[in-house]
Amino acid sequence: MESPLSPSRLHTLPTRIRASTLDASTSTSSLISPTSTFSTLGGFHHVKSQLTRHLLWPQPSNPYAAAYTRLHLTPTAGILLYGPPGTGKTLLASALAGECGLPFLSISVAQLVRGYVGESEKQVAKVFAQARAVGGGCVVFVDEVDAVFSGGVGGSELASKMVAQLVMELDTCASLSAASNGDGSTGAGRVVVVAATNHPWMLSEALVRPGRLDAHVYVGLPDERDRGEILRNLVANEGETMTGAEWIAEVARQTEGYSGADLKALVVRARAILVAATQDQAIQGSREQQELGIEWAVEQALSKVKPSVKPAEVERFERWMLLSRGTCRT
Repeated sequence: MESPLSPSRLHTLPTRIRASTLDASTSTSSLISPTSTFSTLGGFHHVKSQLTRHLLWPQPSNPYAAAYTRLHLTPTAGILLYGPPGTGKTLLASALAGECGLPFLSISVAQLVRGYVGESEKQVAKVFAQARAVGGGCVVFVDEVDAVFSGGVGGSELASKMVAQLVMELDTCASLSAASNGDGSTGAGRVVVVAATNHPWMLSEALVRPGRLDAHVYVGLPDERDRGEILRNLVANEGETMTGAEWIAEVARQTEGYSGADLKALVVRARAILVAATQDQAIQGSREQQELGIEWAVEQALSKVKPSVKPAEVERFERWMLLSRGTCRT
């Protein structure tokens, strides 16, 4: 029988579940068929490599799958993406689902914790039940997983119940993963959990212990190569062209410390500068109008858009990465 997640049938999956089926007051989840994959997502080379090892290598069609069977290794059921804001954790999670050929279900803990005691954990249970009901497997993205421990929620009855529910769901997902035919395949009902946080040090040890969110992947600031790819994609997506690889490489060198979101802000500001300058020239009616382009505008924008992530923040993430290595899959 053809899998409900085969390429020929992916288009039949509902593109979105009405929010009212989960929470009448907030849009806490949506089920989509991802359109992006690792090949369409610029940059993230090191992160893609880690995610490939954790989730794609165990797939039966992968040459490395035999090693998982021989060594009696169970596929990763829970991945924690952590890093500064604006580094692309949500984009990565969606592309990972697309790479695996699985539907993508996203929930926001920050929205769930605004509910009443008893309601938030019910919503978590509903989301995971929906994910398990997808016959060929599903990727559940839990955004802002640290929200349950912040904003005055931490230590409350709501926080305790939410954590307990998340732990129970993670354990269920791990059991399904271990039972996936023993060969790393994506068995019926298997749910892969990808959680994201900007504050990993706030998480309960119960969530990040082995067997739960035990694959910790640092999504840091893009390196020079990644910045070049991100810039190229940002401009190409708008139908514009740059002068060439050398110019892109030069901007990539000048933007050390910029996150993916910062680079997007840079291009957006450059486009606004270009529009304003073109309008000014038209109003002035200059006979010797300067030929302006996106390259010129980006140079102007560089003095206005600065990195949003401080070096001290990066250092804190790197310290946590070193401390967590002894308790996670690497």
